[in-house]
Amino acid sequence: MSSFKLIELLFPTPVVETVKPPAVFKPSLLICGVNTSDCVQLLINAETFVLGKDEDCNGRLDFNTEISRHHCEIIWRDGLYYVKDRGSTNHTYLNDIMLAPGTEYPLEAGDRLQLSTSVFTVEEFHQRGDQA
Repeated sequence: MSSFKLIELLFPTPVVETVKPPAVFKPSLLICGVNTSDCVQLLINAETFVLGKDEDCNGRLDFNTEISRHHCEIIWRDGLYYVKDRGSTNHTYLNDIMLAPGTEYPLEAGDRLQLSTSVFTVEEFHQRGDQA
């Protein structure tokens, strides 16, 4: 056995795992009303963004009485967005599919979000200086 092989056996090359740094939240989605009585444009500016008619919601939607107090939430995690119905009375729909309460569904630009009878489009938001 060569001395080089002996050294490899005694001192094996360590396995180095690269750890991906956690993504940093930066708002990148807008929710825009399509058939809403009020002109609605909401920048999703928090990692958990609650939509509803209650005063403590991040995105207050008090123009439609059929929207629940805490209707749904948009969640940002690991660089991706999700939407979750919070047990609303009149349901949340994503691209015309009714969401099961409490289940997270991927949300991205181009999607259609419906809270009760109010329809919104999901659009990309770029801050000045961002590359498209």
